[in-house]
Amino acid sequence: MRYAVLAVTLALTAACVPQQSAGKAGFTVSDVPGRSTALYPGATGARWVRIGNTENFPIKVTALTATVTATSNPACRPDLVRVDPLATALVVPKQGFAEVALTTHLAVAAPDACKNVTFPLTYSGTATKS
Repeated sequence: MRYAVLAVTLALTAACVPQQSAGKAGFTVSDVPGRSTALYPGATGARWVRIGNTENFPIKVTALTATVTATSNPACRPDLVRVDPLATALVVPKQGFAEVALTTHLAVAAPDACKNVTFPLTYSGTATKS
């Protein structure tokens, strides 16, 4: 059985700041320090992110997705990692933050080139005034 440990650092490459239209609210997304995700081929893990509320009122994050568009090793394709979207809406207090786990998956077919690779994430999402 091929077992390739993959130390995955899912690094934030963009913050979620939706356009400010009626009912929409701005927020940021960052990695939770000390909670890295280690994956191996076929594994599922939890990627903890911190959602920060930049508003003076509570917000409800109704959608959050993460996309892998590149890797630190071109021989390990970005499409080998999948991150599930936010499963349920999350309320974040005014000028505060909340942490949530996003489920990550590494394909069974991931090659040895994926060992110790970093997969930067780009986040997008929406929030409304709670």
